[in-house]
Amino acid sequence: MSGLGGLNKSFSDSIVIGLCQSQLFSVQTPSGLQTATDHVCTLVEKARTAYAQMDMIVFPEYCIHGLSMLTKPEIMCTLDGPEVAAFKAACKKNAIWGCFSIMEHNSLGMPWNTGLIIDDKGELVNYYRKLHPWVPVEPW
Repeated sequence: MSGLGGLNKSFSDSIVIGLCQSQLFSVQTPSGLQTATDHVCTLVEKARTAYAQMDMIVFPEYCIHGLSMLTKPEIMCTLDGPEVAAFKAACKKNAIWGCFSIMEHNSLGMPWNTGLIIDDKGELVNYYRKLHPWVPVEPW
């Protein structure tokens, strides 16, 4: 992208990446998690509709869990769960790559802070897990 041409490709082999700044929810229940997931999926569709040249939409960390810092098992996601399935469906339906962030259940302890890359065919092509940093015994 040239910066002067807006969201237009400068070259035939270039890509356009959109960064989404959106409302963060304070998810505390499964229904709240569903509402936040639906919101993000709606934004995927809006990005495709508004910016036809966009190849990938990137959402902020904790895009569906917000800043609640709750780690209750009933609001943790899994890679094969309904939230990730909704992201896959939104990317496929709108033919756009997506970068999302979830708090993923970790059977070994504290949840993972997981980054997901989903392609325009709705396939999970990459994910990165790191441990959730909000552990009371840590110094910060």
